[in-house]
Amino acid sequence: MTRPTLRTRKPIDRLTVDDLVAYPIWEYAIDEEVVDDRDETWVRPGVLLHDGRYVVIDENDASARSSTAKALGLSVEQAFPLSFTLRVLVDREAVPRTGVVE
Repeated sequence: MTRPTLRTRKPIDRLTVDDLVAYPIWEYAIDEEVVDDRDETWVRPGVLLHDGRYVVIDENDASARSSTAKALGLSVEQAFPLSFTLRVLVDREAVPRTGVVE
């Protein structure tokens, strides 16, 4: 069996235990549906923070900042602004997308 990488793409019903051990978070690759033979069921590995932790932030949720900081074991002041760099290219971009969550 091939070990998954950040370039791995597959239908969600084909994820294996090994896939989930290597990358605990997977996201739908909706922006890649234009690729032949792919549809809305295809997923890719999630985004890893520089220190090895994963964070999912809902910017539309007022309590997201405090719950994200708590999940990171930090105060809100320590966690934000949170800079990020995606580990997977999005929508045929040439370089990984970066940003800041204020």
